[in-house]
Amino acid sequence: MRWKNEILGIVVVCALLILNGSFYSVGYNYCAVTLRLGKVTGVVGPNRWCFKLPLIDDYVPISTQIRTRMFKVQAVSRDHQTAVLLVSVSFRVPLNQADSLYTRYGSLKALEDRLITRSVDRQSKATFAKLNASYAVLNQADLARKMAQSIKTSMSGQPIQIVNIQLEGIGYSSPDMEIAKAG
Repeated sequence: MRWKNEILGIVVVCALLILNGSFYSVGYNYCAVTLRLGKVTGVVGPNRWCFKLPLIDDYVPISTQIRTRMFKVQAVSRDHQTAVLLVSVSFRVPLNQADSLYTRYGSLKALEDRLITRSVDRQSKATFAKLNASYAVLNQADLARKMAQSIKTSMSGQPIQIVNIQLEGIGYSSPDMEIAKAG
């Protein structure tokens, strides 16, 4: 009779452990990509409690709030002036693109590293290389507009929504040019 109580105790403990790992919540400004045996099965929106089968189902939380990253890009102008461009990019992941983000990149961090960082670096350098340094300083609004358009175009079709791109400033390495703040 004693062994029956021990087995019953083990069964109860196992059932509690399974039930404890079966529920999860998705917070505000987040969604969850749901997985069954490692394959994407859907996306759960914010502010929800969900059930998952232990060891079979899983979920990956993805932030849908607006995030801003600052980049320092070293670039060379058409007249061979080296400058450091300070560029900020505000972006978010639309709820309907979270599964695509997970499938293509695996995480928001990987998307930032592989897509946004590379695109900002390449497009900022390419845009700045088309202009003379003096023109860039005198026409920062035009430079910012061209850079923003180039960066947005390079990221079209990706699981991301660009909210804002700003040229925060330009710093030159030559002693006769100082850091020019974007206005």
